[in-house]
Amino acid sequence: MNIQNRQKLKNILVKWPKNAAVTTAWLTKNNISRQLTRNYVNAGWLKKEGRGIYSRLEDWVGWESLLYALQQECKDAFRIGAYSALEHTGYAHFVRLSDFPTLFLFTDNSTERHKLPAWFKESMQNRAEIIDVHKKLFTDDHFGLREREVSSILLKMSIPERAILEMLSLIPGKETFDHAHYVMQGLRQMRPKLIQEAMEKCLSIKAKRLFLHFAEKNNFPFLKELNLSVINLGSGDRKIGDGGSYDAKHRLSVPIIRDE
Repeated sequence: MNIQNRQKLKNILVKWPKNAAVTTAWLTKNNISRQLTRNYVNAGWLKKEGRGIYSRLEDWVGWESLLYALQQECKDAFRIGAYSALEHTGYAHFVRLSDFPTLFLFTDNSTERHKLPAWFKESMQNRAEIIDVHKKLFTDDHFGLREREVSSILLKMSIPERAILEMLSLIPGKETFDHAHYVMQGLRQMRPKLIQEAMEKCLSIKAKRLFLHFAEKNNFPFLKELNLSVINLGSGDRKIGDGGSYDAKHRLSVPIIRDE
């Protein structure tokens, strides 16, 4: 391999975060052709992880690596949200014993362009269970998003104040009322200003009412700092699952927690 191609590889490795995977599109954007990529693989300088996905030879590759590649390719789509985001910001209710996590990925755009690509689904089969959520849940798509380091890789995810509303919006289909009940018990230290903003921007009446239901049951101190008069809580009754217990204040029928 000539000196020019060796130098190209050195230049690209400077931009390539440790343990991150990248796609053919990312390499092409950085002036590495498909043929040159194959040459690097054949020479033992890069490793092919799946269809159109590559890593540096010495790096460890996990779901975090592949999600980095996806976020680089799709930019604002496919962010870590709901319970997955809470888990990675220190609010997990259960200690995960398995190396095969459940990963909630959110995108606000349900068009074909933002469907999970085949290479990602194939590469993640033995690494994580993916729950792909296409839902416009906030008036401001960019509210409450940040990058956080996971296994030394920067990944975009929801802040806790956004993530809990995402989680509550998934009840009873992709999340359970009981799980949310226990998770909410650990959210006493949430930031009032960000809760206020999240509630004002949230489009899910169900999620907002559930949040207030759980927060009041736990007597959270931040409640007295919220201005509910500017938050749209809708009208009429709402029923979660089969109901069983009626919260008259929030006009919400919710399941009964059996250990209470």
